[in-house]
Amino acid sequence: MGENICFENIKSIDQLTAYFRKKNVIADNFLTADEISKEEVQCSNKNSDGKVSLLELIQSYQYQLFSPQYFEADLIDFKLTSSDQVIQGVKCQGNTYVLLHPNGTLASAILAEDQGIFGVRCKGGTSVNFSENGELTNATLAEAQPIQGIELKAGTVLDMPDPSFANVTLAEAQTIIGMGFSAGTELQLSNGLIRRVFHLNNSLTVQGIEFKAGTKLGFRSDGSLREAILEQSQEVQGIMLEAGRYEFAENGKLISYSLPHSQEIHGILFPAGTLICYNKDGNHLDFVILAQPQTIHGIALPADTQIIFDADIEDSITLCLVEDQVIQGINFNALTLVDFNKNGDLTGATTIQDQTIQGITLKAGTWFEYVSPTFVHAVLAEDQKIQGITFVASTEIGFTNGRLTGAFLRKAQIIRGKHFEANTLINFDEDGQITQVQILPNNP
Repeated sequence: MGENICFENIKSIDQLTAYFRKKNVIADNFLTADEISKEEVQCSNKNSDGKVSLLELIQSYQYQLFSPQYFEADLIDFKLTSSDQVIQGVKCQGNTYVLLHPNGTLASAILAEDQGIFGVRCKGGTSVNFSENGELTNATLAEAQPIQGIELKAGTVLDMPDPSFANVTLAEAQTIIGMGFSAGTELQLSNGLIRRVFHLNNSLTVQGIEFKAGTKLGFRSDGSLREAILEQSQEVQGIMLEAGRYEFAENGKLISYSLPHSQEIHGILFPAGTLICYNKDGNHLDFVILAQPQTIHGIALPADTQIIFDADIEDSITLCLVEDQVIQGINFNALTLVDFNKNGDLTGATTIQDQTIQGITLKAGTWFEYVSPTFVHAVLAEDQKIQGITFVASTEIGFTNGRLTGAFLRKAQIIRGKHFEANTLINFDEDGQITQVQILPNNP
């Protein structure tokens, strides 16, 4: 039979926790009537399972010795006596509330005095928070010191949910990595760099761009500007931008934005609202997305159509269709990528989903072009059977009015029981029989 617990003799949570560990002889994290009295089990056991956890024991202790009680999100909340008390190495201010995690570790407290905690000099009279594993997650600096490789002034508030970064609120104006921030600015720091500015309290120039107060900024791991979220409209690199999110290349060039007014780009007049997107380097127009219906090269395109620009072929464009559409007399499925030259002539297309051309179904990813109104040239994206013959991926085929007329083999394969080497050109008659075979010296 176990003994009664004399809570009056227990002066702190640390002492109670030590008592629990000592009495829990079978180390199962529960006390039973064999370890403490039956009456104490009945008094402290909240879920009537006949055993007492550390959480239940601490709750019982607080109910008997302290008042009032609060239990929020499984945290134990109790008020200290008027005297300061050291809990798990932290000197807590008397007559204040302390929070414990369910496992008994300190969660939150008001410091009685300035003290060093895990290498951080924390200010007395302010709160500190800890994770369930005992890691310091929130504090106010008592003196200037480096955090994540950046010197911060006394009074700065730290929020450290992860060891790899720290969110800080500056106590006073401070210049960090050449950028001047006012008091109250919230930043995210990591490994000697600013990764985020959660809200600018003052205007700030970054990589030659002056951002207004209220702007949120994000930076890459090399310190270059990655994004800006504007709270109000402003001019950036000669472009008037509305409030919203904008991306920047590593060289500082704006990557994406909506046109503030109509503008001619690559010989095409795009209306206001069109989304403009450059490549990751910011030096080549990648694509635009129409904000409203528009006619381009005589083709009526609905809003949301994506127009892609090829960096290697001047003035060529590719349309990503948002709906089934007839273009220059040819039926295309939605999502097909359709290519045009600078004169607006259809040059080819890539299927994003299976599409039937002249009665032949081409698998998704196949590129094809109309060499003439009746002759189609295609490059197969995957192994495919066409009119009884299985061709391997990358084979180029030609068909006229739906009849297979030829194939150029990029890889060796067997056709109608015969082995053919790569770079072989094969012609077929109307019955699908091989009429001519030519081995080419090099890939055309």
